[in-house]
Amino acid sequence: MAAGLFEDIDHPLKLELYIDKKPKGYAFAGERQQMTKAEVEAMYAPSEEGDSQ
Repeated sequence: MAAGLFEDIDHPLKLELYIDKKPKGYAFAGERQQMTKAEVEAMYAPSEEGDSQ
């Protein structure tokens, strides 16, 4: 859904994922944490010791 569909939204963008995959010229204003595809996938990859869940 597009954020513009909602009225009175006051939630700043805090995280931008897959920044290395976004189209050229596509950018948000302001500062935020940015993660590449490799960083996102590494964060969710199973650990070397296996998943404890």
